[in-house]
Amino acid sequence: MTSPSLSFIARAAFFMPVLFAAAFLFVGLGEFGLWEPQEIDRVNLGEQLLKGGVPTETKAIGGTKLYPGERLCALGWSLGGRSELAARLPLALLALITLLALQLLLTPLAGRRIAGFAAFAFAASPILLFHGRQVTSWMPLLCAETLSVGGLALVSFYHGRKSSVAGAALAVFGLALGWVTGGLLVGVTVPTATILLTLALNGDVTKIFFAGDDVPARRRIMIYATAAAVLLSVSGFVFALLSDSADIPWITGGIPAKVAVVSFSFSMERLAFGWFPWIAFVPVLLTTVINPRYADDPHVRLRLLAISGIVVGLVVHTFYVRFHGPAPLFLPIPVALAIALSIEDLESSVVPHLLGGLLAALLLAILLRDFAQRPEAILEGFGWSDLKAPKDFKPVIHAIIASIPFGIMVILAGFVGAGEKGKSRWRPIRARILFPLAAIGIGGYISMILVPQLSIDLSSKHVLSSYEKFAGDGEPLGVFGSAQLPAGATAIKTRAELLKWLERRDRVFALFPPKHLAGLDREYREKAGKHIFLLDAKSDRHFLAVSKHKSKEKNDNPIVNFVFSKPFEKAPRHKKEINLDNKITMLGWEVSSVSGAKHLERGNEFDLITYWRCDDKLSANWKVFIHIDGPGPRIHGDHEPVSGIYPTKEWSPGDYIMDVHRGKVPAYQEAGMYRVTLGMYRGNTRMKVLDEPRARENAITIGKVSLK
Repeated sequence: MTSPSLSFIARAAFFMPVLFAAAFLFVGLGEFGLWEPQEIDRVNLGEQLLKGGVPTETKAIGGTKLYPGERLCALGWSLGGRSELAARLPLALLALITLLALQLLLTPLAGRRIAGFAAFAFAASPILLFHGRQVTSWMPLLCAETLSVGGLALVSFYHGRKSSVAGAALAVFGLALGWVTGGLLVGVTVPTATILLTLALNGDVTKIFFAGDDVPARRRIMIYATAAAVLLSVSGFVFALLSDSADIPWITGGIPAKVAVVSFSFSMERLAFGWFPWIAFVPVLLTTVINPRYADDPHVRLRLLAISGIVVGLVVHTFYVRFHGPAPLFLPIPVALAIALSIEDLESSVVPHLLGGLLAALLLAILLRDFAQRPEAILEGFGWSDLKAPKDFKPVIHAIIASIPFGIMVILAGFVGAGEKGKSRWRPIRARILFPLAAIGIGGYISMILVPQLSIDLSSKHVLSSYEKFAGDGEPLGVFGSAQLPAGATAIKTRAELLKWLERRDRVFALFPPKHLAGLDREYREKAGKHIFLLDAKSDRHFLAVSKHKSKEKNDNPIVNFVFSKPFEKAPRHKKEINLDNKITMLGWEVSSVSGAKHLERGNEFDLITYWRCDDKLSANWKVFIHIDGPGPRIHGDHEPVSGIYPTKEWSPGDYIMDVHRGKVPAYQEAGMYRVTLGMYRGNTRMKVLDEPRARENAITIGKVSLK
């Protein structure tokens, strides 16, 4: 007999994934996020829908019509006021409902333990935490797919009458919501095809024709119903492809918006990044399915359900993305179930599951490598194709730290084993401590580090908050380079209009994309004789400029520290004038380690500063090459001058430019004297060096530096 205390603990443990997800979803829900004009437009659309107005066409993120989500956001807005928190709160609550539904539906099918693993993985996955926090999300579709797949699975595989009735009701509701939310193809075909493929792989379909009496009537009905739904969906989609209509959202779930041709591997990457790092466990499931000793496994149908859902999701995603762009078409229940079954296999294995552990560790390493080589990869798990990573975005370090408990769990589960039954020391640690720690690490990283960083770098909200902070009453805001404007802002269509705006005598503000800074600053200096004054230059989306600054305000324009209209106040340590094609003149240089030493140090970073004067207009962008040669291997320092913020095409005659290049000396570099050579190049062409007989191949030897 179970004691009341143990029963209470078991019930409390059941809700732990929901509590974790609530913490991850609600932290900074009204403060951090990509609060953009398109999000506001989605809520405004929802208000129109609530009032009975139906727009003729809505091009939302991903090119889809998500009326249920828009209605939810508008409802929150109408009840809680026009704020980010009010707009996002309904979606966050829907995310919790989806998570709870996933756990409740899997419990009778797989048991509390596997259902808990699946819920924990879903609670701390990028796909839930992003779509549960953003107005521009697919959360209603994720909820619909969870209800439809879970309900159909209960009807097909579970023998309890009450559960079957409840499953049928949830399946009907989920399919209807999926149809309204994502169209026939996504909302109906994907979940029904998953169940039909599961039944087919289990042999239930063939039994109808060869041994009809062996198949329960209920399962036979499910096979007929799912087959009919799949045929209906496929027929509708074929009709959409052959028709002349450009938009049949009730079939395809979206407005045609073709993107670059993608491959099956592209879809696999989206799946991996959306379920990072838990997806690393899925190969374990594949190794167990092909193992003969699992033929009589009681979870065989669940394994087939997991595999079927992933396969269908990959196929449909690969096909769908060609017409409408990326979408989270990977069903939550099959993916979470695949992860949970894999963890259960590792946990219950008495001997070390070396192959499974090795595959999980290898896949985790590959994902972390992708984050290091291609930082935007982690953003692809959010389902956006045009979400570009900020310039200084480096998620790999935080991702590694957050994955440490997960990595320890992989090592213990895959390389140690559970030990003899009843005598295991590792299993309780893995299940009760490491699994929640892994969820905290990943979920906390996404909600407390990744989302706030993206909010500052990619959203205009941070800059708009700065405008509200610095602007007084009646001080207007102009916006250049944006099709949609904040309330009360003035649209600025051309750079000439923007310059006139900033030349006004009264105090006005302007937002413009960072890519225009170099050209605008050059033109502004030519007219006003000074740099553009930036109050906020943190975002990669918009800079905030002001026409007249106050005494205590600081100019955040990065060009101010490197580009001057008169000779340098501080002369370079080593003066050396070299004429490059009568276009620019190098005036001198200096080098120092970051420690302050005037020489290079092994294993340490250094700054090589070169001083230039522009003598004539340059028609193209040139780069600086630096060769540091000596006893050890060559140290390269090729780079864009002024870190790319002021390319040479924008240099004007009379400009004095200080270029700072930061490099690093390898720890193995041999000590000694090194020769420093540099020049300008573009492609395979170097800028001509004039009046310097010792120059070879248009490269300037500017001096020597010691390395210690």
